[in-house]
Amino acid sequence: MEKNLVLFSFLISFSTSLCASNNESYYQVSRYLESKMVAAPSQLNPLDSVIRIKFPMTIITVKDAIDYVLDDSGYEIVHEQFRTEEMSLILSAKIAHTQRDLSDSPLTILDVINLVVGDPFYVVRDPLRRKVSVILKDEYRGLIDG
Repeated sequence: MEKNLVLFSFLISFSTSLCASNNESYYQVSRYLESKMVAAPSQLNPLDSVIRIKFPMTIITVKDAIDYVLDDSGYEIVHEQFRTEEMSLILSAKIAHTQRDLSDSPLTILDVINLVVGDPFYVVRDPLRRKVSVILKDEYRGLIDG
């Protein structure tokens, strides 16, 4: 019995010392519960925030939709002087009726931008300046040049 008590005491002190060594990465929630202090992925990268969205009728163009979805994310579309002809073309296009209500499925902000600009474009994010832009894929370049 005494042997078991010594072994139990050793285990308790060992586990307590392990918890104490990682004290700065855990937060004590209650007497027996700790929570790891880690930023959520959406806090580290706002474009990875999961949303459900239904665009209001005031949203007419792809640019309007992207501005709407980027609102409060800290990101914005690149300034007009840095836009390519292709980017200006898609931003001025009307948003498709089928893309107005995206509330049925959760999507990231980046997924919504990809969806409204369509398959011909890559979405490029600049996390340093918090800007978003789109680049036309090579296989669609003939449609612009031709």
